[in-house]
Formats: sequence, structure tokens, C-alpha cells
Amino acid sequence: MTLLEDLQWRGLLADCTELEALTRRLAGGPLTLYCGFDPTADSLHVGNLVPPLALRRFQLAGHQPIAVAGGATGMIGDPSGKSDERNLQTPGQVAHNIAAQKAQLAKFLDFEVKANPARLLNNAATAVAQLDVGTSGTSVIVSLTSFVSGQPCSVTSATITLPEGDTF
Repeated sequence: MTLLEDLQWRGLLADCTELEALTRRLAGGPLTLYCGFDPTADSLHVGNLVPPLALRRFQLAGHQPIAVAGGATGMIGDPSGKSDERNLQTPGQVAHNIAAQKAQLAKFLDFEVKANPARLLNNAATAVAQLDVGTSGTSVIVSLTSFVSGQPCSVTSATITLPEGDTF
């Protein structure tokens, strides 16, 4: 039984837009795949059950699973509508929640196996971008700086000059 057949048999695959292409790609060797988890609480819930089960099946088949903790968005709180405003969380609260969730994910994913260990990435520590916009005379200057682990890794800038007679 192939991995996709196994996922279908277990009810973990309901639909796929390019099933033949995915079948060919899986036959070509290991993939890296990820699923995101919201760290606004220190415990996963039943709605989080299917993704780690699917990641585990891929890991058992030799693929590289990544659990992405939404540390950046997790700091702005639960958007569920239970309160009128989002409950802001401190970096310490989010770090605690991520650690607690990793312990739960470790019941499904093997973070210690040598061949293809699962990884947990916190998107707050991985990549951030800063956008700066300024004006000079009839020009708009836009600069986008990307950061990885707090260090600038790329800067993209553009200057847009307005046609003569136009103003801001």
C-alpha cells in the first residue's frame, strides 16, 4: 500500500487537486512538509488532531515533517471571537505555549530519530519583514528588509517618481 493509499484508507485524505502529480512526486523521494499550529493556548485541541496524524504517516514513510508554531501571530491573541478584543500575549507566554504544544506533538512526531527527525519552527524567530516608505520631492521610496533569526538577510528598494505636476 502506498502512502497516499494509506492516508485515504485512514480517512486522512479526502481530496487532492493533482493526485497523479503528487503520487509521482512522492515516488521520487522524500519531501519536506509542514503544518502550522496556533500557540495562543498551552494545549492543542481535538481540532488539531488530524494534521499531526498525517505528518506522522509521512514521517514513517521517510519524509521530513515540520511543525510550525505561529509565534508571531500567537502574540496577538485568539481571533476566535470569544472576546471583543484580542488578548495580547507576552513572548514568555507564547514560548511556554509552544513548549507545551511540542510535548504534545512529540506523542505523534519523532523529534529524536536520526534519519528524518521532525522539527519545530517558531515563525516569530524565523522570518520577519520590515517595510519603510518615505517621500522625497516627487518620489516615493519603498524599502523592504527581510530578517531571519533577527538578522537582516535581504533589502529590496524601489524609487517611484511621480509624473511632472503630480503631488502627494
